[in-house]
Amino acid sequence: AKLRPNFSAVEQAKRRLLVDHTYFDFSLVGDKLSYTTGADAIGQSLKSVLKDEPLGSSILISVSSKLKRNIRTFPMKLMMTLSSADALESGAIRWLPHGRSFIVVDAKKFEKDVMPKYFGHCMLFKSFLRQVNLWGFKRITHGEDAGSYYHQLFLRRKPGLTRMMERIKSNERGRKPMSNPQEEPDFYELAKKRPLPL
Repeated sequence: AKLRPNFSAVEQAKRRLLVDHTYFDFSLVGDKLSYTTGADAIGQSLKSVLKDEPLGSSILISVSSKLKRNIRTFPMKLMMTLSSADALESGAIRWLPHGRSFIVVDAKKFEKDVMPKYFGHCMLFKSFLRQVNLWGFKRITHGEDAGSYYHQLFLRRKPGLTRMMERIKSNERGRKPMSNPQEEPDFYELAKKRPLPL
């Protein structure tokens, strides 16, 4: 039998109410595999990557492409936005240097100039953030990346991975968890070992 830590009820409640920043790196997945319906992509835990553990002895996770039709999901539209020269030149949104999170630098400019072109004319910035949360992006609250959002399947120059992202079902949403800055991933260290293309 597996032994579980003996946390008090209060400690357990606190742990459930914190953002879970467990991160698996999918940067080694080829984009052709990501476009194959039903194909599995393997991600290695961030801690394993940073410790230089070989894949065979690491903690791994497998995800499959869920899309059977060519539907442009919110993550796909966001990837197109972050890949377009005009959206980036607007200065309203950008990738962070490591390519594993993005930040909206100027919300008003983003809502006025970028969102109508990529997300439709009736969408407000508040609705954009709601979609970000519904698709499982997590917010970084401290350090150089504060205010940025990341998802382990949303990586610069890896658009095929967005096909494996799933919207969080309404019965899985629950209460909004509190920030958990001590557990936020260090993407700069990860980029030293597994840099993404520019």
